[in-house]
Amino acid sequence: MQDALLSPNSIALLSGNDVSTQEINLSGREVVTGATSVNITETAVGDKISVWELKDGVISQEVSGATVSGKAVSGLSEGKQYMVFYEYKSTCWY
Repeated sequence: MQDALLSPNSIALLSGNDVSTQEINLSGREVVTGATSVNITETAVGDKISVWELKDGVISQEVSGATVSGKAVSGLSEGKQYMVFYEYKSTCWY
């Protein structure tokens, strides 16, 4: 019941407004453990994607051989941890 009261549609209805949506770009950041290919949560868009190697939880150096296509990140070394920064699209309610 509480989810229905706090949904964007319910709030708009109670305030007498229309619900509008828009696609926006958001920044994502994820820690992944290397294998030959790993998946990130969202589908990456654009060319603002970077992969950094983590050493003891601290970002150390950018990985130049890593590639990202959709949700798949490849070109990583087995067993190492990486931080992936990327942009993805999401729907915004207003």
